[in-house]
Amino acid sequence: MNKTIKTVAIDGRMWGAGFTGIGNYVREISQRLFLLEPNKTFVLFVSSQQAKIISVPANVKIVIADEPIYSIAEQTSFRKKLLQEKGDMTWFPHFNVPLFFNRPFVATIHDLTIITYPGKKMSRFWHKIAYSLVLRHALKKAKKIITVSQYTKKEVLAYQKMNPEHIFSIWNGVDQGRYSNPSMEKIQHFRKEFSLPFFLITGVWREHKNIPNAIRAFDLYRKHGGKGSLVITGRPDPFYPEVRDLAESSDFSRDIHLTGFLPEDDMPSLFSAADVLLFPSLAEGFGLPAVEAMAAGTPVITSNRSCLPEICSNAALYFDPFQPEDIALKMIDALEEKIISKIVPEGKKRSKIFSWDTAAKKTAGALFSSS
Repeated sequence: MNKTIKTVAIDGRMWGAGFTGIGNYVREISQRLFLLEPNKTFVLFVSSQQAKIISVPANVKIVIADEPIYSIAEQTSFRKKLLQEKGDMTWFPHFNVPLFFNRPFVATIHDLTIITYPGKKMSRFWHKIAYSLVLRHALKKAKKIITVSQYTKKEVLAYQKMNPEHIFSIWNGVDQGRYSNPSMEKIQHFRKEFSLPFFLITGVWREHKNIPNAIRAFDLYRKHGGKGSLVITGRPDPFYPEVRDLAESSDFSRDIHLTGFLPEDDMPSLFSAADVLLFPSLAEGFGLPAVEAMAAGTPVITSNRSCLPEICSNAALYFDPFQPEDIALKMIDALEEKIISKIVPEGKKRSKIFSWDTAAKKTAGALFSSS
């Protein structure tokens, strides 16, 4: 360990469930880092609202940073706050490092979907230029880069020439306790609310999530004689009206449920209640919902693209995400007892290798190691 690093600053502005997967990642890793390194001083930058609910040990100083992510203020006043604290090392749990930040830092790259699937938000050419500048700055200037899968590491190396030894591939974790002991009352509620069997899709409505093809697949599944419903969580996004349009125009629209955003506390029970997790994504850095479903004992059918074969291994059924017919066939297969009896035990076993404690220890290694 490099003993010259005594103070670590952390950009915690995405802390918590409000920022979906990355927010949980920031929280889970940071909380463990504080305890793993009690002799280090941490400076945690969070919003004024986050500061009201976050509890930290004595070795953590909280600094209010209300500058939004991807904003001009992030490049100016937030950068100034970072420099004022003079951290020996700064950890950015996302790629959005201020362009003129010139102190030592480590950055986590979760995926490159901002480049490969930029989507409809921030889609003007200057947005793309800005994202590219910020990402390349992070990759060029970081002392170390953390990726959340080997797949993302390979993507990063293809995008930016750099020393592979400076990239730490560290899988995310899953809270086994939460997903192994869900609320039976909530499970019963979800099982009564939706016609059975029900297929679950979770996450944001973005291009790379491929929800329209999943809806098309559900139509084909029902036309082949399949029963039940499709449940899609996530805040409705006006930039992606095709999700709602396809759901409402479906011949089986009564059995397609757009639930909106659900509280984080409901998710373990929802995963356990679902008959199958349907994960049709075209690109993922890690694919945490698949691991959460496996921990909950729910069969997973997923895309054969990006990191998903790396993460799920032999504990899932795979389909071509561009082919609704293939997705529909796997939906039918996933309900067969011989399939369930194989992939559910494999999934539970597989999920146990994804540990936040291990991820935090390896992250500490990236932050404090020499070179």
